[in-house]
Amino acid sequence: MNKYEFIDGLKYKLNGLPYEDIERSVEYYSEMIDDLIEEGMSEENAVNLLGDIDIIAEKIRNENMNQPAGNTYNVSYHTDAYVDNSYNSAHISEQSNAKKHSLFIIILILLFFGLPVWLPVLSGAVIVIISVLLVLYIISVCFAATGVAGIAAFIMYTISGSLAYGVIVAGVSLIVLGFSVLMFIGSVKVTTLILKLVALPFKKLSKSILKRRQTE
Repeated sequence: MNKYEFIDGLKYKLNGLPYEDIERSVEYYSEMIDDLIEEGMSEENAVNLLGDIDIIAEKIRNENMNQPAGNTYNVSYHTDAYVDNSYNSAHISEQSNAKKHSLFIIILILLFFGLPVWLPVLSGAVIVIISVLLVLYIISVCFAATGVAGIAAFIMYTISGSLAYGVIVAGVSLIVLGFSVLMFIGSVKVTTLILKLVALPFKKLSKSILKRRQTE
């Protein structure tokens, strides 16, 4: 059983519990599987290490029923399979948090001392990318303007009686307009992809900071 199958099965077996409780349980076990994988374990072995999904779901339901009204929901599940490899959720969580905290500090140090190197490189790369995108947008606009002008010329040729020239000009204009539309769509997709790639590190960093605050 892989992670997706386990999470999907756990959601199904917890059906009927409050949505927030199901989401907390799913997030807890999802992070536990990720932590085990980070420790070098395969996804299948990590899932198997958690134990029988029916037993896990039953324990979650029991803890949910025993939860006093008004208290904050507390995740404190234990899996029998941890005994086989001397693992438990607290050990994994502490070890993973320590690793992530150390990695976070190292990254900050590297970013700080590498500032004179990576900042000019990054700035240059950003300028080049923006310039290329601007050129692509300008070219697409120029082609579109040329196509529109060609259509206008077709109308003029048609009015003046030069239908043959008008048809040729109209055909070329339509090709140019089509090319400009394709170039514009491609430029928009490239821009969207670049923005997503740029935002990805910041999202991961903010998520890491949020998790560290929650664990403190």
